[in-house]
Amino acid sequence: MDHSSVTWFSSCAVCVSRDQVPDSFGYGISGKKASNGIFTNYGPTFAPGDEILCFLDTTRVPATVSFSLNAKLIGEAFAIPPNGKPLFPHVLIKNMAATLDFEGRGTVNGFQPWAGA
Repeated sequence: MDHSSVTWFSSCAVCVSRDQVPDSFGYGISGKKASNGIFTNYGPTFAPGDEILCFLDTTRVPATVSFSLNAKLIGEAFAIPPNGKPLFPHVLIKNMAATLDFEGRGTVNGFQPWAGA
């Protein structure tokens, strides 16, 4: 069975495939980060049951996107220059289930939950 998962921020609110979309920023099950159709080694691979957190820091210029895997911060994946486009959170999965938590458990790695930011 094919299992795949990727966590994204994207300027596209309704498109189906994020990996080829300009202004998309993701971290996939293969351990690669992807943006604008370019895949680069970034962090560990992950599997069903792992916890992935995605952090968007808009207090800096350029804004940054970082990820953590099972409570261990992987580090900054992307620097996003200002362009006036909103970013939307996405999770793309195949043959898996995901639980999303926008309210969080308080501050993690210095980041506030989406609902409290």
